[in-house]
Amino acid sequence: MGIQAIIESFGGIRGMATKLGHRNHTTVQGWADRGLIPAQRQKEVLDAARKYGIEVNLADIIPDPPTPFRNPTRRHRRTAPGRVAA
Repeated sequence: MGIQAIIESFGGIRGMATKLGHRNHTTVQGWADRGLIPAQRQKEVLDAARKYGIEVNLADIIPDPPTPFRNPTRRHRRTAPGRVAA
């Protein structure tokens, strides 16, 4: 489940903001725009989901780690021990 699906399960941006007790929806809008819920807010979201019977778990909230970039066209030169590649 992605962040958008979590927000929709709460009833959309305004619905989620209301259920979390936020006066303004812009905080949740920012999460939707960035595609992530900040770490310091994740417990708050899980607690609200439990309170309102919304099925969300921690694995749904925590984003996948970024994939390290590897340039497939660059080749590394091997050098003899003690020598520096030019």
